[in-house]
Amino acid sequence: MTQDRQTCPTCQTDTVVPVVYGFPIDDTFEAAGRGEVVLGGCVIDDVPWEHRGQQEMRCTSCGKTTWVGRARHGSRGGTTEDPA
Repeated sequence: MTQDRQTCPTCQTDTVVPVVYGFPIDDTFEAAGRGEVVLGGCVIDDVPWEHRGQQEMRCTSCGKTTWVGRARHGSRGGTTEDPA
């Protein structure tokens, strides 16, 4: 699982990886061990409306959550920060 790393808007490191939800299989556990993904758990909490259709990303250094991709409400994509 190779992909370009994104830069965290908070700590400026390149340790931002996708959050993966659901029961992980062996490959997913291995990817998490390599720092390529963060395991989000088996239960998906409500995603804020403005972020539906976007990929949740998390910085493994500072824990900041960001959302990337096209939002359902007509956004042209890009990165948006979680206000929390």
